[in-house]
Amino acid sequence: MRCPAPPTGSIPCCGDWRATRRVAEPPDGEVASPCRRSCRYRPDLGLCDGCGRTLAEIEAWPTADAAARRAIIGLAAARLSALGRGGAEG
Repeated sequence: MRCPAPPTGSIPCCGDWRATRRVAEPPDGEVASPCRRSCRYRPDLGLCDGCGRTLAEIEAWPTADAAARRAIIGLAAARLSALGRGGAEG
């Protein structure tokens, strides 16, 4: 399922859906978003079931520097791996 529009619930599914719709690959030197456009926030897990990020990480993404983004991707990948879902790409 793709995220064609902003989420309509009280909890956003992905804080960077606009950017991921417009740009498949980031400019050189930038870290790609782990958003897979299959946003499903799981309150029971406290994270997005699509990318593995927490709400705090999703909210921080637009202003995070490259090092922080790489750290977020690593944490998200570890969460998805622990759930048997594979890691987030980025």
